[in-house]
Amino acid sequence: HLLSPENYAILAYSKPAAFTWYLYHICGADTFKSAMQDYYQTWKFKHPMSEDLHDIFKKYIGDKSDWFFDQGMVSNEKLNYEIKHVKKTGDDFVVEIINNGEISAPIYLEAFNSKYEKIETWYFDPITDKGTLTIPYDGSIAWLAIDKNMSIPDIELGNNYIRIENGKKTGKPTRFNYFTSFENPYRKHIYYLPLAAGNYYDGLQVGMAVHNYGLIPKPTEWFVIPMFGCGSFRPNLFASITHTKFFEKNKPDRMFVKTTATIQSYKVAAGNPLWYFQLSPQVRFIFERRNVYSPLIHETGFKNQLLITQVDPVLNLNNRWKFLMQNLLYYKLNYKKRLWEIQNTVSFEHVYDFGINYSMTPLPDFTPALKFFNEFKVAFIYAKGKSMIQLRVFAGTFLTTPSMVTDTRFRLSGWNGPWDYAFNDYYVGRSETDNVLSQQVAHADGDFKINTFVGQTNQWMLTANLEWDIPMIYAGLYMDVGTYGGAGSFPGSEVFLYSGGLYLRTPDRALQVYFPIIYSPSIKQSVNLNTSSYWETIRITVQLQNLQIIRAIRSLFI
Repeated sequence: HLLSPENYAILAYSKPAAFTWYLYHICGADTFKSAMQDYYQTWKFKHPMSEDLHDIFKKYIGDKSDWFFDQGMVSNEKLNYEIKHVKKTGDDFVVEIINNGEISAPIYLEAFNSKYEKIETWYFDPITDKGTLTIPYDGSIAWLAIDKNMSIPDIELGNNYIRIENGKKTGKPTRFNYFTSFENPYRKHIYYLPLAAGNYYDGLQVGMAVHNYGLIPKPTEWFVIPMFGCGSFRPNLFASITHTKFFEKNKPDRMFVKTTATIQSYKVAAGNPLWYFQLSPQVRFIFERRNVYSPLIHETGFKNQLLITQVDPVLNLNNRWKFLMQNLLYYKLNYKKRLWEIQNTVSFEHVYDFGINYSMTPLPDFTPALKFFNEFKVAFIYAKGKSMIQLRVFAGTFLTTPSMVTDTRFRLSGWNGPWDYAFNDYYVGRSETDNVLSQQVAHADGDFKINTFVGQTNQWMLTANLEWDIPMIYAGLYMDVGTYGGAGSFPGSEVFLYSGGLYLRTPDRALQVYFPIIYSPSIKQSVNLNTSSYWETIRITVQLQNLQIIRAIRSLFI
């Protein structure tokens, strides 16, 4: 298997240089120079192997170079030391060191005063798991660092530094920076960035993003975006915190624990915007390929979502809030190899609607919605990765017959704003039903790219959706076919329905516009009854998750 240019550059140039530079610091300049001169004199005009160089270094520093030859240069194992704690014991400092990586290399600890002037350096043997290092106590020590000059090829430099005050560990000073950056390990970094957004009800939203997303990912990342709606004259909020936990040292299997919160307007009633609050804790587990050649990635997760919406005041009800709880359990299998991408997602969804119920107590007459559905996608990628043919198959059934205020039926059409009962997607005009903003839909359920009331069911649904990119231009052809529980059971309806046409898209598919051309008779009849012109049948999808802004920014530097 040939290496990519990026991998070749790292393995042939960057990695050997980084590890050799650390070996140089462990040996010291004079010892390293003597070892290399000995190597040259011994093996000039001959054909040495890597073990021959290893033998030379053993003559000068013993087994302190074993990590370099046995692990660093021949494996994908990582080096990641961390200064965990420091404690004053008598006339000494006892420093706890944890090896979060798999390489056990010799370590040297440096002490600095408050002006970052070096006080002393101590060299220690490798630490395999965790251990303690003892150094003399000095009241002028303000920092302890593992290799301040960053010669160590450590994958996480931020935990190589610890601040000391009055002989105890203390927090690092905080630095505020604009946008994002590579981070100084002597600081905690918080970033700020002015932002603007908007929706139909709040109008232009202006605010400030405060976050900790550096160019190097962190175990815990968060953002808080307070905003002000210039149209609604009320505050809005977007916030998220995500913690990533890897199950084994330097293995890709991991867990994500994430919580998001949103407050903004979703509707106008009696001339006043109504607002909603959404709180969504979730956990995801990702199990990566067992080896670099495996095309499989497994993912499973659970999402709980609480939605509180303000009730239209013209209803003259005692309670002003409506509560809805969504629970979603899923398993996703991803297969990606060369020109093929396959994804299959099995989901169980439970939705309980508390109705107009201020006390959040269960309503005895309501039966919650319990759904089971499967989404299968297969894509063939061509034209140098710029185009694809994608087939989506959706199959779902209700396990209960729900009886709630909120309508949770399967729908043949992709969802518009009013049908997104748990507020999972972004809509410019979430509650609009009769203007251009109502033409925004999300890929869900049957995913027909036509707004029709045909095909709404509390029973079952089966659909297939095909999209075929036209090479060289950002356009394509689409076709949707499907059936559902109750199809063909009343006069003028069909058992199988279809819809098709053309679409335009952006390169990342964050925005797609669908132009329907053909559809089955019952859908055509529904369209004619509910639209007055062809332009009202056009549908738009906005998939902000495709933008991957943070990942794109990091890829420019890493």
